[in-house]
Amino acid sequence: MPAEDGGLGLIVVLDFRAQLWKWKAGVRHDDATWVLGRIVELDKLLPLGAAGKRKPLALVGFDGENNVTLVRTSCGIFLVHLHSMTFKRLCNSGSARDIHIYNAFSSFYDADDFL
Repeated sequence: MPAEDGGLGLIVVLDFRAQLWKWKAGVRHDDATWVLGRIVELDKLLPLGAAGKRKPLALVGFDGENNVTLVRTSCGIFLVHLHSMTFKRLCNSGSARDIHIYNAFSSFYDADDFL
């Protein structure tokens, strides 16, 4: 994923926290490293249900062009905009049996456009 400064980024979800990492190039090739940019408390951002009944979160999709990620929770699938930390519920089912991977399409083309 792109980092906030436009470089290479990485998102890691542990429990109910999303860690946003960025690649920091060093002066020499061997001193480049991953640096923690920020931590997002997803349990404070998203409606996840009762604390005792929460299931683990899963990242199920990403759209790098729009800097959004798709997060599966026990309360549904959410589109999370990583810059503004706003979200939108896409569906109410968060069951892993329903759908495993999502693709965040930002546009579609009519077949007539190619003829």
